[in-house]
Amino acid sequence: TRTHTHTRTHTHVGGMADWSQVEVACLEVRAPWAAALLDGSKPVETRTYALPPALVGARLLVLESAEGDGAASATPDYVDCETGGLAVAAADAVASGALHVAGEVVFDASFEYASEAEWAADEARHRVGAADASFSWAAVRARGGGEARVHGW
Repeated sequence: TRTHTHTRTHTHVGGMADWSQVEVACLEVRAPWAAALLDGSKPVETRTYALPPALVGARLLVLESAEGDGAASATPDYVDCETGGLAVAAADAVASGALHVAGEVVFDASFEYASEAEWAADEARHRVGAADASFSWAAVRARGGGEARVHGW
């Protein structure tokens, strides 16, 4: 597996309350961006949430999903292996080849872009263009009801 380390300062936690209890954390990234993240040609991953503190410095498996349009995930946010329901959906995605472990990544921390101008100035690192229909600042603002919060890891 390939590992790439990223650095910045940390901000807000979202989602799951206690990430320290997770045995294996995974990050879904669509093709071709998973490979770019792992080989370092995309040194910043952008999300609408900060990297949870318990995952700072932790190895995350990068789950590469197929290319697609839209910001909807191809995998569930959390897989509870004891209940089976979501685990079966994730297992089906892996079995079908729609999802596979591409490598692992370690993020030293995360930061929040203070403005659209700051985000745009960092395009060479995060590689999300201003015209991207799903992941641009404008797309995030539209999904956020007029507010955009974009974090880089």
